[in-house]
Amino acid sequence: MGILGFLLLIAALILLVPCVVLFIQCVLGSLAFVRTSVAAQSSRDASALSVAVLMPAHNEKDIVAQSIASVMPQLQDEDRLLVVADNCTDETAARASGAGAEVTEREDAANRGKGWALDHGIRQLADSPPDIVIFMDSDCFAGPSMVDTLAQRASVAGRPVQADYRLVAPPSDPGAGAMTRFAWRLKDTIRPLGFSVLGLPCQLGGSGMAIPWSIASTAPLAGSDLVEDLKLGLDLADAGFAPVFEPGVFVESELPPAEAAQNSQKERWVQGHLMTIGSRALPMLGRAIKKRDAGIAAMALDLSVLPLGLLVMLLAAGIVLSALVALIGSGTAALSVFVLGLCLVVGAVLITWVLAGRDLVSASELVGFGLRLLKKIPLYAGVVFNRQKNWIRTDRNADD
Repeated sequence: MGILGFLLLIAALILLVPCVVLFIQCVLGSLAFVRTSVAAQSSRDASALSVAVLMPAHNEKDIVAQSIASVMPQLQDEDRLLVVADNCTDETAARASGAGAEVTEREDAANRGKGWALDHGIRQLADSPPDIVIFMDSDCFAGPSMVDTLAQRASVAGRPVQADYRLVAPPSDPGAGAMTRFAWRLKDTIRPLGFSVLGLPCQLGGSGMAIPWSIASTAPLAGSDLVEDLKLGLDLADAGFAPVFEPGVFVESELPPAEAAQNSQKERWVQGHLMTIGSRALPMLGRAIKKRDAGIAAMALDLSVLPLGLLVMLLAAGIVLSALVALIGSGTAALSVFVLGLCLVVGAVLITWVLAGRDLVSASELVGFGLRLLKKIPLYAGVVFNRQKNWIRTDRNADD
């Protein structure tokens, strides 16, 4: 085997790791999805457990009242719903107050973003701290019994708990973004559900996450990280509080109607994810091995799973390069590993679609997935050559 063939084999083996993780998660998660279609909800003792729902908001005047309305009926007498109107230039604060929420306004043009807003909110709650804090974005809607179930689970576990975070089409276009919503379900529902079957932790999704006050009050929230929720989950896991997944309840967020907004959001996610992989995955895996901690190892391995489109494109490129190298007599080992990785990814997607995705995506749409990857080349190019450094609000106005 020549040096080029050897280097390709190393690259193929590295890429095989996330492929195996993805396949295991999707098989177990899809099977569990079929069995847990009916939510298992729980209640709490109002006298024993108090809750504060913390909702950061930046220029969300059109939707914040609806989000609040989905939460208010679930609150008990001593509970609080606090909206942090962060650097708003619209009527977000007034509409949140009118909907019945407590409101605190924050103005700091130099330190903008969700992390700073959450940190501000925690400090506002400190005067009368709750037992459990539930973080929910102001463009999300709470599913039935979300507050009670998350609060009870977080109290019993003594760890952060993540609800099933769903992406839905806007009412004006029920068929919009079918493949995007399928990919979201695979990532934010099926994969964490698969690891939960094995008793392993999950990443935090940012909305619909409950954290005991003793943890939330000292959590490193302030900052402008592109994927602040992913970073928070990893930080808490390193501190000994790896999050757990609760599939029995959900929060929903509408797909941004404007294609430009969707692309901006995807680019931000991809860029932040790749930067986090580069800085956290290997050190975290090393610490897990040293401590013999399966939970932290699982989170490191889950983190290593590249965005699906990018993973497929890298595997396809590897197959082409290793096939060319094989033709000049450098062996087929790398080619075999790249092909195995691609088969695992394709198998994971197909299994997820058969068991948990046919309500979102038709067979013909799934076949067209490969063609969609070509359209993502500019997205990944933008990640490399047009790196974002600060948080940017997702535009939900289709006309802007």
